Amino acid sequence: MIAILCSLMLLCGCSGGVEILVSREISAAYLWSMARGGTVHIKDDYILRGFVTMNDYLGETRRSVIISDHSSGVEIKIDMDNIHQLLPFGSEVEVYCSGLYIGRESNTLVMGTRPTAEFAVDRIPAEDVSRYIRVVGEATPSAERMAIADISNEDIFRYVMIEGVRVIDEERDCRWCDVDMLTGEYCE
Repeated sequence: MIAILCSLMLLCGCSGGVEILVSREISAAYLWSMARGGTVHIKDDYILRGFVTMNDYLGETRRSVIISDHSSGVEIKIDMDNIHQLLPFGSEVEVYCSGLYIGRESNTLVMGTRPTAEFAVDRIPAEDVSRYIRVVGEATPSAERMAIADISNEDIFRYVMIEGVRVIDEERDCRWCDVDMLTGEYCE
């Protein structure tokens, strides 16, 4: 029995032998730490587990989805409309990062395919989404309670509930972002 086990171990170590890949679970904060400079190609078998905390359902994002875990969040660029039908809010997902790219756009972390233009990453083609992102369950993610004074750049894309916020009378019933009626684009 020991001889068979040793023979198998030798076969695996030799060229042409069986290669065993082990995926490692990482956090969104770890991805942030990897993207300190320009665009980074992820070559290791990393898995990010988290929840869909923002998608295109209410116009919060356009052709992207936000995946958040206990540490932070990442915007994943996807070349499709109606992402919310594939990745609804609250979906528990696994993101298979190997082969994707990460980078910074302003103060946010973005993930997608190899960049071809001036952006940090390009969008994942619609037909490749299932290769990288899999829904593994559904839940209602719980927001972390924070005071507005405690929020920093590291909290971008985290799912939080801000305590102690008051809306003044002039802002009641105002929309979060106004849309230009001619172009359909959000006003800045």
